[in-house]
Amino acid sequence: MKISPVAVAAVSALAGGTFFVGSILQKLSSEVDDLQRQVKVLSGSSSSSSFSSSTEAEPRALQRNNPKKLNEIVAETCTGPCALSYAKDFGAIGDGETDDTEAIKRAIEFAAKSIKEEGVSGGTVILGPGVFRTSDTLNVPGGVTLQGQGYGSDPTEELYASGGSFISYCGEEYAVKVTGDGAALRNFALYDRYLIEEGCTMEAQGGILVEADSITTESVSVSRVLVHKFETGTALELSAKNGGIISHSVFDDLKIIDAKVGINISALDENSYVISNRFHDGVIKTDKNTMEYAIYAEGLAHRRVDDIQFWSTSIIPDITAMAHVYIKGEGTNLNLQRVRIEGPGMLEANAGGLPRPLVVIEEESSRNIMNGILEPTNVQALLSRNPGIDFVTPKWVGVSSSEVNMFDNAPFHSVNQKDIASWELTGPDDYEITKQPDSETLYPDHNVVLIAVPEYDMITLQPKNELPLNQAEASYTFGVYAKSDIPNSIVALDCRQDEVKSIGHSGGGGWEFIGLSAFNQNYWALADAEAKNPCPAFEISGEVEITAPTFAYGEVKVIPGADLVSSSGAAFFGPLAFGTAMINLPAPGEPGAEDGELTLTNEGNIFKIKARPDNEVPRTIQSINKSNADWFKEGTLVTLLFEQEGTRVEHSEDIKLLGEEDFVASKVATLTLLAEAEGKLTEVTRNTLSLD
Repeated sequence: MKISPVAVAAVSALAGGTFFVGSILQKLSSEVDDLQRQVKVLSGSSSSSSFSSSTEAEPRALQRNNPKKLNEIVAETCTGPCALSYAKDFGAIGDGETDDTEAIKRAIEFAAKSIKEEGVSGGTVILGPGVFRTSDTLNVPGGVTLQGQGYGSDPTEELYASGGSFISYCGEEYAVKVTGDGAALRNFALYDRYLIEEGCTMEAQGGILVEADSITTESVSVSRVLVHKFETGTALELSAKNGGIISHSVFDDLKIIDAKVGINISALDENSYVISNRFHDGVIKTDKNTMEYAIYAEGLAHRRVDDIQFWSTSIIPDITAMAHVYIKGEGTNLNLQRVRIEGPGMLEANAGGLPRPLVVIEEESSRNIMNGILEPTNVQALLSRNPGIDFVTPKWVGVSSSEVNMFDNAPFHSVNQKDIASWELTGPDDYEITKQPDSETLYPDHNVVLIAVPEYDMITLQPKNELPLNQAEASYTFGVYAKSDIPNSIVALDCRQDEVKSIGHSGGGGWEFIGLSAFNQNYWALADAEAKNPCPAFEISGEVEITAPTFAYGEVKVIPGADLVSSSGAAFFGPLAFGTAMINLPAPGEPGAEDGELTLTNEGNIFKIKARPDNEVPRTIQSINKSNADWFKEGTLVTLLFEQEGTRVEHSEDIKLLGEEDFVASKVATLTLLAEAEGKLTEVTRNTLSLD
């Protein structure tokens, strides 16, 4: 028996001879009265003369099944906070045969009434051990906790006889519905009888519904709850509608087994939000083929489903009909940290035994963050909008920035029907290449090309120039963005290691990065340096659009559009733009007019030399930027375009001309100079073409 701290204090006070004995005894008496009132409510019987005599002659079982009598007991005895209500004291049996719906509802209503009338912080309904059959939705309002005794050591055995608290549901709606702030579900199992019991013919909509319909529902807590066998509905749904908001709720150790949809998170209109909710240490699994999605998230307007975090969650159905994780809606995003996403059945889930993506993120969704373990297939997503996706798997590549893309002509310039500059296509010659309109562009300045190959044939696309050997790295990462309606239309491979191939395109019609992180098995073993070089390639069959191929040493992926110019060299494919400037020759009396100095701005490479109307006499140039010492960097090419015929550039100490021959401008004339040390310039080439 637990001894009250007040009683202990009273004894101590008596022993110490203090003057507070009377006060402490008064508190002890008040505590006893409160205990008697709670016993009377929970038992429904009289065992003390201090209780109301209205219940003395009536058996407890009859009282607890009589709602009118129960209400009388509550009114008589609940004059102080009544935060606990045991479901069995309100008529629940828990024998797996009796319908306990109304009894549990009465217990919940009692807990809610104590909150409303007494102002306590929360009322708790206790489910003891047993199987509590229900046939209608249990509505858990704000502030109320529905708490069981756990779900035993083997909660999924057919008879659910493992010693825990089980709610056995047969109905058409959700088994449990949570609305309002601070509601909680703890330590019980919830299962659907539809596929277990022949007498249950109703397909349930789902297990648990957390709903915000025109209201704000915050700080909901679901902890150590098992939701099982809702194979015709959704195990857990978070639904906001009509301007409702669900936020700052926590779901700990939620276990979902065998459901049509594991978790559905939806904001059903542009004024509703599901934001900043947390899932920790849960699991979603099934070994059946009845699950469509493990997690489905959709917001009908920008960022209406936002900052939904899953930490250390295992998402491990063997197979799903659509995807383990499916994200839809503008700005909809999930944050999956240290998760495990596995599904062996996904490897051959699509028609023809082809793989199906474990994660699908529609193109309008953005800012998704995902990391952890992903096996055995891939992610279908526009990674430029979701750069925080980076799973640990050798068959799919996440996004991490790198400085140099080592593929030549990665933008796919210079394309014709059979050829892409710097790329080689081998195999049957019955393919066609088409440059797509600019409206199809995925990355700026990168063309999209359509390669059409008869489905019964296959070609290989690979760079013409062998990639340089990197002595510091034996691993490398490469890939290409691809879009196709044909499953497995493109795969990445190392042509020296045919067994090393990526997961192919899903055929879902969206952009996917088809890439591979590979380790050159022969790198350290072979003495022949040429054989050590990586050999990235892509096998293509059917119609597929591709753009922005990338290659980098190490286990990171290049962001398309990265600067391709470095101190080690550069190759350009497409237009190269130079800075240009308009320069006026100095008029008589202006600086430089008498000593033949031309002043150029050090902000470009090409200068158009204009003559003023008063410059009837052609000018002579003997130096450039001599007086201000604003010299061009050594190695810079400077081209002068002359507008006035007869303008002369003299060979001098500062401007060295070929053959020491002065340059005299014609009507169409250019002079290109190379900047050297200390502002000196040397002629590279000239053009003095005459139009006469």
